[in-house]
Amino acid sequence: MKESIFILAAVLLFFSCGNSKSKGKEVATKVHTTKATSEKPVLHVYNMGGVPSNLVNQLTSRLKVIYPNTEYSGDLALVDSAYIKNDKKGNDRYWWSKLRPHIIKTTDTKRGISLVVINAEVCNWDHKNKGSHANLGMSALGGHVSFVSYQRLKKNRRNNVNDMLKIAIHELGHSVGRLVVEREDLRHHCPNKNCLMKDAKNGYPYDDVKTFCPSCEKVMKGKGFKTDTIGWCF
Repeated sequence: MKESIFILAAVLLFFSCGNSKSKGKEVATKVHTTKATSEKPVLHVYNMGGVPSNLVNQLTSRLKVIYPNTEYSGDLALVDSAYIKNDKKGNDRYWWSKLRPHIIKTTDTKRGISLVVINAEVCNWDHKNKGSHANLGMSALGGHVSFVSYQRLKKNRRNNVNDMLKIAIHELGHSVGRLVVEREDLRHHCPNKNCLMKDAKNGYPYDDVKTFCPSCEKVMKGKGFKTDTIGWCF
């Protein structure tokens, strides 16, 4: 009788240990999977054409608070093949359609996101006015390359780091967050006047705006942006 009880106890102990080890493996697998899927792409900040380094450094530091996976990744030269000498409006500018593929080819875009601060005016083709139109910033909707034009901000007396940061966040909303991609009727911008994703309408309407609207904020949080820190950075 005693022998039977001892054998039964040994069998139960064996199966108990086996189940415990099995559960341990399942937990370890789940933790590993969660870690792998939680990694966010690196946001690479570049200085193209010699923007004052102190401004780019400040911009990078503030972006790092908002999106911790941010790093300064170096200087880039302006691309001669993208240069327009005296376009139809009498301006010396660079075509975004030619700058963008060069940036994609020469930076870490495949492994992350590129934000280029450019010491030049950058334009695209304005179909309505049949000419070039310079922008404070631009990005491909859902793409991985954005730019902020230091010269355009300077021309509008908006060349401090606060103004640069707001334009950078706006463009990252388009490229990383794919925000308002579907709203062509709103020119792909947010209708909320208190949101950083609203349309600039050829001006700078962000003086009193320091964050996203609840809808845009939810998307950016999901992309790894600490949206609650944005207001602290201005």
